[in-house]
Amino acid sequence: MGFYLVGHRYLKAWLESFSGDQVWNLALQTNGDLVACGGAWTTTGEDFFLVDYSPSGSLETGFGNAGEVVGPFGGHVVCDLYGMATDASGNIVAGGICGSSMSYWYAALARFTATGAPDTTFGYGGYTSNTFGTGCSNFWCMAIQSNGSIVGAGLAGDGNVTEILVARYLP
Repeated sequence: MGFYLVGHRYLKAWLESFSGDQVWNLALQTNGDLVACGGAWTTTGEDFFLVDYSPSGSLETGFGNAGEVVGPFGGHVVCDLYGMATDASGNIVAGGICGSSMSYWYAALARFTATGAPDTTFGYGGYTSNTFGTGCSNFWCMAIQSNGSIVGAGLAGDGNVTEILVARYLP
């Protein structure tokens, strides 16, 4: 067994007092690192996070801020990452939700470099969000196609009907 994380707090002490932190997905990097994504409740709402663990289980200090990337999407109150994928260069795409409240949110997509920095060549500073249909939308699963296109799958609804959502973003 490489490492065991049950009970391990994956975020820094400033998040220790908040409950509801959730890991939604894991991705294995080409260098053997394991990246986790999810959401963490803070004093300002729910922020997304990425955390990079080395094969030994320690935080990868060359990733983000001492192994962690935490933040909202462009000032939104609710931000959560549910799905992610990595490419051969170690770049990460992650999808989920962002919104101004828990009652209305958009499908959110972010692209990060292998070091955890937002890829500023993508969207608006590395992030983009879209609404599909007339209601809430989200991405649960992400994939990167061989031509670099990003595919997100999730749900879109109008409050009465929920439908399957599949969207492709061109490179």
